[in-house]
Amino acid sequence: MGGVYNAVQRVQYTGPDKSAKAKTRVTPHTGKVGLHTYVDDGTRIMRSVIEMPSMHQKGAIHPTEKPVGLLEVLVRTSCPPGGLVGDWFAGSGAAGEACGLVGVDYVGCEIEAEMAARARQRLVGSLFGQMALA
Repeated sequence: MGGVYNAVQRVQYTGPDKSAKAKTRVTPHTGKVGLHTYVDDGTRIMRSVIEMPSMHQKGAIHPTEKPVGLLEVLVRTSCPPGGLVGDWFAGSGAAGEACGLVGVDYVGCEIEAEMAARARQRLVGSLFGQMALA
């Protein structure tokens, strides 16, 4: 059984090249540091604070609905490719839509019949349009 999946999210960087050249140095506090290089691949680690507009400005269908873009980042960093996300409080189905964008399987449960129907409609209308929903 595997451990926790934690892929580091990287974003494109358009600033100056930060590649470092190999150097050998001797400093009193660290001793001899061997040769090292760093090649700038044009990306940076995603910031830990992700700013997104509230869903209520866009006509949310559930009182606690989260932006799909935010959920997409969470799914990418917490579920391996080909994995399965279980959403036991599915609400609007936004997590299911995010799973479709990432390419992982999704199982959602919702106790409120009206919300479950709205989530199903959302998922059928989004990326899962060609899939059969139970």
